[in-house]
Amino acid sequence: MKRFIFISMFFLVLFSCRRGDFGEVRPDDPLPMFSSNGIWLTNEGQFGFGNGEISFIDIEKSAIYNNVFFSANGISPGDIPFDVFVDEDIILLTVNNSGRLWVLQKSDFKIKNSIHEIISPRFIQKIAHKKYAVSSFANDSMYIVDLNVETPLISPFYTGKSTENMVYYGNILYASNWSSYGGNYDNTTVQLINPLALQIVGQIKVGKEPNSMVLDKNDKLWVLCSGGFMNEEKARLFRINTASNSVEQEFEFPNISMAPVSLSINPEGDRLYFLNGDVYEMSIDDVVLPAIPFVESGSRSFYGVNAFLLNDAVVVTDAGNYQVPGQVIFYNLLGVEQAVYRAGIIPGNLRRNY
Repeated sequence: MKRFIFISMFFLVLFSCRRGDFGEVRPDDPLPMFSSNGIWLTNEGQFGFGNGEISFIDIEKSAIYNNVFFSANGISPGDIPFDVFVDEDIILLTVNNSGRLWVLQKSDFKIKNSIHEIISPRFIQKIAHKKYAVSSFANDSMYIVDLNVETPLISPFYTGKSTENMVYYGNILYASNWSSYGGNYDNTTVQLINPLALQIVGQIKVGKEPNSMVLDKNDKLWVLCSGGFMNEEKARLFRINTASNSVEQEFEFPNISMAPVSLSINPEGDRLYFLNGDVYEMSIDDVVLPAIPFVESGSRSFYGVNAFLLNDAVVVTDAGNYQVPGQVIFYNLLGVEQAVYRAGIIPGNLRRNY
């Protein structure tokens, strides 16, 4: 009996030295080689404070590593880390308010290149081998980043309005024009761009502030529009036929105060998820918007949802009070909470580690 108690206490102490209450690994633990099954997370931090960071959730160990950028490089990533993109042996990280694009080694997250020619970089989309489009929040151009050469080649491409979320399909880059900030830009369209020829080949009229887009299993493009920062119009969800690049279905939210964001889709491409205070779920075949939440936020401040990361989970970020570390919550496909991880301040975008 005494031997059993001793062994139990040993493992309890060992575990408590390595994990916090919410799965976080202690700061003095060495960083792993980032080749495992996991999820990268940007923690935006407070605007102007430069206290954003990067986290890594190790799925197999049920652990989260916080402050990865500083731990690997000894410096802060900058003000508002926004999007992280995993590709082959590198990871790209946009830092919005600092105007920075970091190129990092995938294995250990150490800095490989620092690119500062991009104004307010937002999302990253791969368009060819080691070639990427980067959207811009406050500029009338997006940027093409070519890493096939020793010194990264950065080419601004004039779009006439700011760009946000991007989907690449059929050699066409669909770019949502979400923000009017920086030049009173039209923010009611999705532009169609040939990114290799640097040509705008068309645009699709949608609602105000198209903030997020996904492609379903039928190659239809779904576009979620919040209705405007000041609720200028009702929010809407559009389904676009990518063969004709025309709107074939439109859903209007019933209340003008609603401002849905963070449209996501499951790996099978047949179920949509988005935030409208709570998390909502709908089939791509539904003819009306869902009325009952998939998950209620309760006292939490849901900030982002991603259903594409795992086959058996919907991952939601909780910003809390936007001043202290937030959380990442895993729900199963029935909307039941499965795991909670404590992240950094304002946890935002998530990407799978491949």
